[in-house]
Amino acid sequence: CGQGSTRKEDRSLVSLCKTPVSLSSLRVFRYSTTGQDLTLRTNQFVCLSQLENLDLSGKYMQLEDFAFEGLYNMRYLWLQADILPEMKTRYFTSGQGLRNLTDLHLNIDGNLTIEDFAFKGLTWLHTLQVQAHLFVIKPELFSSLVNVEVLHLRGCHIQTIEDFTFTNLSQLRHMELGGNMISAITTNTFFGLQNLESLIIENNPLRHFEASSFAHFPSLRVLHLGNLMFSNSEHSGMQVLNLSLIFGGFPHQLSNLTITSAVRPMTLVIADDSAPDEGLSLSLSGQKIVLWGCERRFFKSVTKLDVTAEFFLCAPDYTVAISHFTSVVFLSFGQWHVSTVQNFSGLNRLVHLRRLDLEQVNFVDQPEMSLMFHNLTKLESLSLTHCWLDSLEGDLSLDMTSLKYFSLVQETEISLTTDFFEHLVSLKFAFIFNTQLRCTCDDAWFLRWARNQQQAEVFMFSYENEPLSCISEGGLQDLDSYGQAHCSLDVGFVFFISTSCFLLLFMLVVLLHQLARDYLLAFYYITHGWLNEALRHQNTRGHYLYDAFVSYSGRDERWVMEELLPNLEQRGPPFLRLCLHSRDFQLGKDIVENITDSLYRSRRTLCLVSRHFLRSNWCSLEMRLGTYRLQVEHRDVLILVFLEKIPSNLLSAHHRLARLVKTRTYIDWPQDPAQQEAFWDRLWNKLVTDKVL
Repeated sequence: CGQGSTRKEDRSLVSLCKTPVSLSSLRVFRYSTTGQDLTLRTNQFVCLSQLENLDLSGKYMQLEDFAFEGLYNMRYLWLQADILPEMKTRYFTSGQGLRNLTDLHLNIDGNLTIEDFAFKGLTWLHTLQVQAHLFVIKPELFSSLVNVEVLHLRGCHIQTIEDFTFTNLSQLRHMELGGNMISAITTNTFFGLQNLESLIIENNPLRHFEASSFAHFPSLRVLHLGNLMFSNSEHSGMQVLNLSLIFGGFPHQLSNLTITSAVRPMTLVIADDSAPDEGLSLSLSGQKIVLWGCERRFFKSVTKLDVTAEFFLCAPDYTVAISHFTSVVFLSFGQWHVSTVQNFSGLNRLVHLRRLDLEQVNFVDQPEMSLMFHNLTKLESLSLTHCWLDSLEGDLSLDMTSLKYFSLVQETEISLTTDFFEHLVSLKFAFIFNTQLRCTCDDAWFLRWARNQQQAEVFMFSYENEPLSCISEGGLQDLDSYGQAHCSLDVGFVFFISTSCFLLLFMLVVLLHQLARDYLLAFYYITHGWLNEALRHQNTRGHYLYDAFVSYSGRDERWVMEELLPNLEQRGPPFLRLCLHSRDFQLGKDIVENITDSLYRSRRTLCLVSRHFLRSNWCSLEMRLGTYRLQVEHRDVLILVFLEKIPSNLLSAHHRLARLVKTRTYIDWPQDPAQQEAFWDRLWNKLVTDKVL
């Protein structure tokens, strides 16, 4: 390898074959000039008969005819220059030179004029890579390259590919046309490439596809198309591509399809039921992507889906399209703006999903966020990058029993809870990168859990490898220091608090036993009565032992015996049977139990309210039991009779009775004898209602 002198033209190669040292066994030769011209003269390398690899570079490169004569064993040739005026036929077709060349790389910064049939002598060429300004590709250029399998024409400023240009390239397997200026693909642009497996046409201003443009590829596995730039005003800038029309039936071996429309909206149409074999990797990128035919087999064949879009929808109902890819195993979805809201609850239909990468997805405003990750029992890897999350809760990870890898990159404020990670029973690695946590004990306990648990490796770090910080009202704090100051458990303090609580509870129990024993006992019997009533609930409208349980003060017993009984029990038919505590309670039985049983064996409860009634604890208990029964049964079982006028200030002290007076109709005992007959008629008629004869 030699370096040029300070002269404008490097003449070091002139004496290459005149050196006293034999170069016939040399296999690799690399030569580069620095800012100098390089001329390759006739028979320049004739003395390098065993050369296999030749790499030449210069500023201005000029080739004379037959410059590569005698290089019978050459396999690899790389020519790199700022300027190479032209590529003539005689460079490669004369004599026996380059007859076995398999790899040719031409890297020219400017325009390159290639004569027709310039590669005619390179019949065994396997790989051809050209990077120069070609502009137009004609059939004559590649017609002799019948054995070429790899053709790279990336960044060649190609604007036009004439029909049938690649007809003779029947062995071509891979063709790279990315980064050009191709705008139209016709039916015959790629005619003859029946063995083509990979076609890259990305980063081209694609404006027109004819029908059956890709119908010549029965062996096609990889196809990258972009960027769609259709000028169709009918769709208001929407790039509409009918895939069924341009394929005429999808190749069964198609495994990788990429379509982009840059910053433009895009609509893809699937109009038939043809589909590749299951295992398709589909990559889509555009401002808004709308799919027609989401129910077709094509989308069911996708196992890897990579989408970058602001919206990803299915027409005609314009729902989020993700749920229709039911066979997908790997899903990567990235939104342009985190503020955009799409309903991702359909993720829980992707039951075969093993890897999920989400970027800039809004979780905060998700309508059914708690259900989003349900049913993902096969998910092994989850990555959340720059998403909008308030917290990671346990209900999100409920079904992630197979998750092994978890990654979170979020620069906004978030809370991490141990509940989320406790469901991840298969977790091996967790990466928490540059995440702003809140200064809470939940986050501090998570940090402690991450350090102490033995199941998985948890890596938590920031851009500058500083200690993990948290956000509080006072600004940023070290989370570890915050946890030690506010969330540490002092065993002695906990023991003190526990003992104190036990002593307070014991004192409270003793105090309640001394001061409220009767009330507690009453509460017990209320509950006991409710349970008995629940067991008899199906017979609540059946036979009762009494028509009414009479609740009254013992000081009003004379009125009961002289007025109530004669006017109710002795009047009929039908005859009423009243329950009085002085007459009907069972001897030797607990008073409260007598009250409870008698009340629930009576169709109604009749409360005789007087000043004595209000001062009686037993009457208060009977009132509570009657009121509770009224609330449970939702029927008219409680009747209030006021034996005397009760001042409102006295009545207000008895809250339960005061509420009943405001919401239910009651009856007053008239002091005028002329009105008493009407009183008894009204009360008797009420009690005989619904009586079972």
